Formats: sequence, C-alpha cells, structure tokens
Amino acid sequence: MIALSGILKTIFLKRLESSVEAFRISMSNHIKFLQRLKEYMERGKLLTKDAFNKYLMRADEQIEDLNFIENLQDFNLGDYRLPKRRIV
Repeated sequence: MIALSGILKTIFLKRLESSVEAFRISMSNHIKFLQRLKEYMERGKLLTKDAFNKYLMRADEQIEDLNFIENLQDFNLGDYRLPKRRIV
C-alpha cells in the first residue's frame, strides 16, 4: 500500500508541476473514481480505472448504466477484511 501511495504522489506532483488546473482536474477525476469504486463494491461489482475511463468517454452517448454495471467483474466485499473505522 505504501508503494501505491508513492506512485499516486508522484503522478499528482507531476500534474501540479504541469499546472494548477491540471492538478485540480486530476484530483477531481480521482475523487469521482474513488466514490464510484466504493459504490460499485458495495453493490458487488469491481470498477477498474479502465472501465471507469471508458464509461466517462462514452458518457455523452446513450448507454444504459445497468448494462455497464452488469459487465463489471463480480466482487464479494465479505471476502476482505475491512478496517474497523470506515472512511466515508
């Protein structure tokens, strides 16, 4: 988990070096992804970053959200130990 944290810090630092606006957009998109990830995991589906990006790219098309959800990999939240304190 520490390695992942370092990678994310590096990615976001590079975006900040590019411009404040690029950093703001990257952070906003990442927060949206994490919110959707949590939502879908609670519904028993695993949302990957690739699937999320494809969904965003096709958001202006008339795709059905249910069809998108059905195509995601099944995920059982009960198979994993969760921290006692949940992040909201």
